[in-house]
Amino acid sequence: MWLKIETQYASNAADLENNCLTSLYNFKYDSGKDIMSHINGVLAFTNKLREIGKTMQELHIINIILSSLPESYARARSNWNTIPVAERTVINLTGKLKAEEKIIACYSKPVQTETAFLAARMNIPNNQRYS
Repeated sequence: MWLKIETQYASNAADLENNCLTSLYNFKYDSGKDIMSHINGVLAFTNKLREIGKTMQELHIINIILSSLPESYARARSNWNTIPVAERTVINLTGKLKAEEKIIACYSKPVQTETAFLAARMNIPNNQRYS
């Protein structure tokens, strides 16, 4: 009986691992959400993997987060490579990306355009114009 339960658990764990890894490698940034939602989405999958005994190295988690960011975070990705290796942690990356999100927001505010007043000519008969 225990062997059957262990076999079933191993099969389910293998399926869960495969699904989590597939989801991680296909994970993309949702522009309708903030950067913390993105990071937490990645970490949710890595936590599921840890629960079944499959721990991911922090370097891999960081690479998944960075590679799934949109082009607007290109500067953050580039700057990340200048950080000393010992300081490259998910916590430090989170702080850097939150700061970058604020910078991006400053530059991406919609520009309000001013529109001049346009008067339309009305067709009013001559005898009714200045009554």
